[in-house]
Amino acid sequence: MMRRVFGVLFFSAFFIAGVWMAGDWFTFLFGANQRFIAIDGFASIWACMVMIFFGGVMAFVFVFTKREWIEKNVHVIVIAIGFVFAPIVAGIVMYGLHAKAQGFVECEDLRQSSRRHSSKTYAITPLECQRLVSEREARRS
Repeated sequence: MMRRVFGVLFFSAFFIAGVWMAGDWFTFLFGANQRFIAIDGFASIWACMVMIFFGGVMAFVFVFTKREWIEKNVHVIVIAIGFVFAPIVAGIVMYGLHAKAQGFVECEDLRQSSRRHSSKTYAITPLECQRLVSEREARRS
């Protein structure tokens, strides 16, 4: 019983963390218009989709399975989600983000690129880009 409760809490937290990290993207895609958006690289979006789908499926499995162990079919489903379904959804999300940011201006001073994370920031006007850059500089000081 304790194993099941721990599994539900752990994978629910995994799911919630993925939704929290992807919240800005979904707000930009489906919510009100924003003045700027930071679009992460494909690997980051893919990782968030894996967290959402993997955490959701595993929490569901821990809540609704009658046994204390997880069947082997669940492992196959989780692997398929991580390596087949999640990158497809990540590609769709990335395409939607870039399509919606079509009329925006890229803020080249806010571009981030490293081995572990990359992102591009788009703003509605060049003046908004300058404001974002000055806010970033003020936070660093």
